[in-house]
Amino acid sequence: MNRSTSPGPATAGRPGGCPLAPESAVPLAGERFRADPAVLYRDLRNEHGPVVPVLLIGDLPAWLVLGYRELHHVTSDPALFSRDARLWNQWEAVPPDWPLLPMIGRGDEQSIYWSVGEAHRRHAVMVNDALESVDPFELRRHAETLADELIDRFCGRGRADLVSQYAMQLPVLVLARIFGFPDSEGHPLMQAMNALADGGADANAAQQRFAAAIARLVAAKRERPGADVASRMLAHPGFTDTEYVYDLMALTAAGHLPTADWIGNSLRLMLT
Repeated sequence: MNRSTSPGPATAGRPGGCPLAPESAVPLAGERFRADPAVLYRDLRNEHGPVVPVLLIGDLPAWLVLGYRELHHVTSDPALFSRDARLWNQWEAVPPDWPLLPMIGRGDEQSIYWSVGEAHRRHAVMVNDALESVDPFELRRHAETLADELIDRFCGRGRADLVSQYAMQLPVLVLARIFGFPDSEGHPLMQAMNALADGGADANAAQQRFAAAIARLVAAKRERPGADVASRMLAHPGFTDTEYVYDLMALTAAGHLPTADWIGNSLRLMLT
């Protein structure tokens, strides 16, 4: 989505001077979206091509990029398609409790996810240094142990929802361990992360729980560092605790969501 340009012709009539959406804009919410989003995306490609005018929750207009070539163009041109959320022209129409706000941000958050230019490079150096020190054998051991624990919970029943009971849990539980969380915090963190990503009515409350858990981790590791990602990030001076929190939140979301999708799709292929 190009946040710096209008998602449709600029016309009068929307509060705050925000443009109206094209008549062909498709709502990215409702029963059709929840029931089978894959079918919806296929229909959108057939009807609109690689770039689709859509309506986010609250009838906020945006562009949805579906084509691989177009997506590559958007994500490789930071000058035209900036990650700076402050450039979005719809902020006047966004309510403070908007469910998608945790996933879009207002652009005021200084983190690797939302920053651009030199600020982004500064965060990237710190994050890359912390992640490069992760032992791949330790990572695999955690993944196998936690996978076995999740499977043990349903293997005796003869049936399971492998997305909600496995794929949407395993990545964030593994990340919690390598970031330095005690195991007691893993499942609450997983629940908050998934509620935030769903963009439902409790998304903002989930983000607050998520941020509070990360803030507790940062405070604990500042008091007693360990051999974990959070401690290695804190070893890089020049960042505020708020910046560490936002970066760890971004790493959790970036590490969990695509991995959960990959696991879910792999299981589907295996079973069908």
